[in-house]
Amino acid sequence: MVHPLYRVAIRAWPDQTKCEYRFRRYLQLYPRDATAWISLAQSEKRVKNGEAETSRVNPGLNRSRRRVSKKSMIRARKVYNEGLVKVHKQDRCHLLQAWGLLEVKHGKESFGLALLELAVCMCKSLRCVLVWTIVRNAYEYNLKEENGLSFAREQCQSKYIVN
Repeated sequence: MVHPLYRVAIRAWPDQTKCEYRFRRYLQLYPRDATAWISLAQSEKRVKNGEAETSRVNPGLNRSRRRVSKKSMIRARKVYNEGLVKVHKQDRCHLLQAWGLLEVKHGKESFGLALLELAVCMCKSLRCVLVWTIVRNAYEYNLKEENGLSFAREQCQSKYIVN
């Protein structure tokens, strides 16, 4: 069952400012709702007026039809970081998966792959994401720079495994 306040936040989606405000209010009451953190991050990923649009903020293989900006990626990353601290331990894998896909599509593929691997380690039922075409292509691209992927794995292990 979807909470009525969550529905109010979703209905505000076209107005980015209202959407953020309503999700923040909802998350004050229900800070452990992983789905709401992911929705807020997706909202924050949207480009605001005056920001330079791009399909990727870092060079990489994937190009997306969805546009982002450097600032929108920073906003989304902050939301994921904040959510990881507040959700139940068993729900962190879902935030890591969503964040990993965001990075694979628009940011740093090696970091995104490391986040996805960590999500799968925490929750085996997410294994199927590792065989998605976009993820397989990112692995092939990053095999050329194995050091980058190894470094990203180490960083994710040390930073995002929270007891």
